Amino acid sequence: MANLIFISMLALKITTLFVFFITLMFGQAYQRTGKNIGISGGLSKDFANEQTNIHIGIHSHVAKHFIPEISYRNSTQYQTRRIETFGENQHFITPGVQLRARFLSTPGRRVRGICTKEFFDIALTPEYNISLNQPIENAFSLRIGLCIYQMKSGMNKSRRAWSYKAEPYYRHGFSNNGIIKSEIGFSLKVTRFEVYNFLK
Repeated sequence: MANLIFISMLALKITTLFVFFITLMFGQAYQRTGKNIGISGGLSKDFANEQTNIHIGIHSHVAKHFIPEISYRNSTQYQTRRIETFGENQHFITPGVQLRARFLSTPGRRVRGICTKEFFDIALTPEYNISLNQPIENAFSLRIGLCIYQMKSGMNKSRRAWSYKAEPYYRHGFSNNGIIKSEIGFSLKVTRFEVYNFLK
C-alpha cells in the first residue's frame, strides 16, 4: 500500500511538471506594456447656438486615469448643413486632458464561462478650442462625461490588446463670444495597447 501511494504521488508530480512545461512552451498569456494609441469619434448638439458638431481625434493613456487627447472638430449650423457649405462651418483643433475617477462597477458575473464586469468612470476633460478658419477668440471648455466600458477575464491577445469605451457627455464653454455654450454629446473611443506574451 505504501508503495502504491508513493507511486501515485510521484506520477502526480510528474504530470504537474509536464503540464507546467507545456504551458511555458506553448501557452499564451498576454500582458499590456505602457504603449498605446487610440482613436475617438463623436457627435454633439449645441441647442443654444443651433449647431451640430462632429469630432474625430487621437488619445493615449499616459496613466490609468490620465489621458491626453487632441481632436478635429467641425461645427455646422442647422440651416446650412448642406455639403456645399462645408467651408463656411467653424473648424477647430481641440487639445485636452481627460481625468477619470471610478464611480461605479457592476458585480462580476460569468457569461459563457468568462467573468464579466462593467465599469462607470466620471470623466472631466478641460479643453482649448483653436479656431482654424474664423476670426474669433479661441475658447476654453469643460467636458463632463460618464465613461462606460466592459472588462472580461482571460489573458488572450485580443482581450488585452483592445479597449472600447463609450462616453455620453455635457460640454460647457467659457468664451465671452459664445462660440461654445452648452452641448450634449456622445463619443466612442477605441484604444490599441501593445501586448507581450509573458510565458515566452
